[in-house]
Amino acid sequence: MQTIAYLVYGDRWEYHAELSLSIASAMRFLRNSRGNIRFLLITDTEGCRPDLPIDYLVFTQAEFREWTRNGIYQHAAKVHALKKAMAHSDGQVVLLDTDTRFIE
Repeated sequence: MQTIAYLVYGDRWEYHAELSLSIASAMRFLRNSRGNIRFLLITDTEGCRPDLPIDYLVFTQAEFREWTRNGIYQHAAKVHALKKAMAHSDGQVVLLDTDTRFIE
């Protein structure tokens, strides 16, 4: 199965709005062929979104501190999130930013 993964951390509502739009825009094109594609949200427990058709990989605060070197480099979390997603997937994985919108 192929995986479209997103990383969301922090409490900014904008990231969740972007995530909703990104998944909705993808679903528009996948509605007839979604069988082999899953959506995966890599987040902390507060970031879970039961309103969306997605699976979860929850990271701990300790993991996040390790990923970001105690918050020194937040963007390093992306590499670690992708690595975590790949370890829990049996197919191809792509990690997208929440502001990704599918137009074709």
